[in-house]
Amino acid sequence: SATPLLSSSMTRISGKDGDRKISHIVKNNMASSFFSTTTNSEEKDTTITTKKESLEFQAETRQLLDIVTHSLYTDREVFLRELVSNASDALEKLRHIQVSSSENKTIQQDVPMSINITTDETNGTLTISDTGIGLTKEEMIDNLGTIAKSGSKDFIKQLAASGQEGDGGALDASRGIIGKFGVGFYSAFMVGDKVEVRSRSAYEKNSSQPPLVWSSEGVGTYDISDLSPDIKQDRGTSIVIHLKDDFIEYIDEKRIESILKKYSNFVNFPISLNGAKVNTMEAIWSMDPKDIDD
Repeated sequence: SATPLLSSSMTRISGKDGDRKISHIVKNNMASSFFSTTTNSEEKDTTITTKKESLEFQAETRQLLDIVTHSLYTDREVFLRELVSNASDALEKLRHIQVSSSENKTIQQDVPMSINITTDETNGTLTISDTGIGLTKEEMIDNLGTIAKSGSKDFIKQLAASGQEGDGGALDASRGIIGKFGVGFYSAFMVGDKVEVRSRSAYEKNSSQPPLVWSSEGVGTYDISDLSPDIKQDRGTSIVIHLKDDFIEYIDEKRIESILKKYSNFVNFPISLNGAKVNTMEAIWSMDPKDIDD
């Protein structure tokens, strides 16, 4: 596999040296051409995937992974905020389709809209699941293997500006830069050495297709295949993070609960952690006006 451009021991890039290193990374990556996949992703996928298929990340995506993975964030706990936010977006999209589109029918309408988080100490994994819109194979390629528009370019510019402002080149979690540019999914690689995305599309027209699994170690390639029949995946998406040894703290239930209460208490869907509801505060914009006190 390809060698990451940044050493895993580099947790901060500081001062002028940091600016030069960031500039070097950007120039090296931007000079590369976009990676092509081993299949024509522009063709509509209407067949069932039966074998594991290995594809290469778009060059821009790989560039982003090199930077995000190697901790230019001052506080890595923001990965959970970003993934919960993405899960909430997937649920909002499903809700919108269900109430506004009579043509696009969805499956498992009796399944409640929720976000479920599970810690697994035995296997060293943290799983963030939602019962939202889900992903098809084509959407996995488009959304996880490629960065839409110029998201990462803007992200890199913001990163360079951060270094020039004298804050050590590290990104302040409170700024929410990674989420702002729509690349929050990749923050999972800040704490995980492997990430799996298991998903079943909510559209009835895709109901004949089995759930899929996207997996990557965040370096140069990713795989897409059918999910094993032994693993249950209802409507929606589950992100399984295989935690790095240095970040095994994120398997601790109390640690995860404190992060959720800090960043995600007002998410407009119920969040459960190992079966217990976590977000106790209801977002005011989701409440009935007559139930809101002055």
